Amino acid sequence: MAVAGFIGADDLAIQTHDLIIVLTMGCVQMTVGFICYTVAARYILAAEVALFALTESILAPIWVWIGVGETPSNLTLAGIAIVLIAVCVCGAAEIFRARLAISMFAARND
Repeated sequence: MAVAGFIGADDLAIQTHDLIIVLTMGCVQMTVGFICYTVAARYILAAEVALFALTESILAPIWVWIGVGETPSNLTLAGIAIVLIAVCVCGAAEIFRARLAISMFAARND
């Protein structure tokens, strides 16, 4: 279907400014995101990496809201809140577990 759109389009000219923005976002943002995923996968559980991967997708409407002024719907904001809360709770639980394990290890060695 996308190919039909390109074939039927009268003007496919892309402004240089827009092309630079797209290339920069693609090269920088995607690269940094994937590097962070790769590094994080070494230190945290796969489920946590998946939750953090969701944060990139859910923050996109916020960046559009800030940059372009397109207001997300209430359901979008509710979904963003649910995923962010899940990521925060998961991260806090992991920190609590790590501190508990350290304190138990220290208590055994005393």
